[in-house]
Amino acid sequence: MRKSSRTRDQLRTQGAPQVAPVRRSSSRHLKRLRYILVFMLSGLICLLFSAYVYASSYELLANSDLPIVRSIIKPRDQVLLKDLSRGSTSINSQLGSFVGDQGEPQEIRVPKVNARIFLLPAVYGDTSGFLARSYSAHFFFTSASKNARFGDLVIYTQRDWRSLPATAEFGTDDNIFIDTNKEWRYMYRITEVQKGKDLSFVPQLSAQPSLTLIVDTTNNETEIYRAELSSLQSIQR
Repeated sequence: MRKSSRTRDQLRTQGAPQVAPVRRSSSRHLKRLRYILVFMLSGLICLLFSAYVYASSYELLANSDLPIVRSIIKPRDQVLLKDLSRGSTSINSQLGSFVGDQGEPQEIRVPKVNARIFLLPAVYGDTSGFLARSYSAHFFFTSASKNARFGDLVIYTQRDWRSLPATAEFGTDDNIFIDTNKEWRYMYRITEVQKGKDLSFVPQLSAQPSLTLIVDTTNNETEIYRAELSSLQSIQR
């Protein structure tokens, strides 16, 4: 009886269908798909970054304002800048007859808010209007040199982390310094401040060199700082 029962068990075991081991092909496919997606995403990010760098370089070389890219921006109050630039100015001209003997503007400083901004000549085109590099301030002269010193000077810039801090406050009786490439410093004292939208500003004639600083703010307003030259000193080291 025991023999027969063993035989039956062996027959049952031999006759039963054997289950093949489960392959892990599905998990391998998922891993492979994941690698492909990561590779494609990395390639897309590199492509977008390269396109942004190319567009930014094009803006700087062509002095052209493109959408999204922020290397070149358009100052908000174009009407004000055009009104101030009427007549004989240094825009698209040689600076020799406008700057005097102490050199050309190189940097603007606002000691009250510990701000330093590199200065570049104004960028202007008949079709584009005034343009600006986002990390710089731009200038132009509205009169010839006065007593071998600067003529009347206009500077435009904007409030952001690369130039004037958005919350930095300065005003009447504060100083503005303009350093030149010959290591001289023009020290101006602010005499008038205007803030708001659609401002009108008429510069006053003065025997001393004057400075008009125009700032675009983060709340879509414009700030105008009028200053008069108080002193001139050498900063040679």
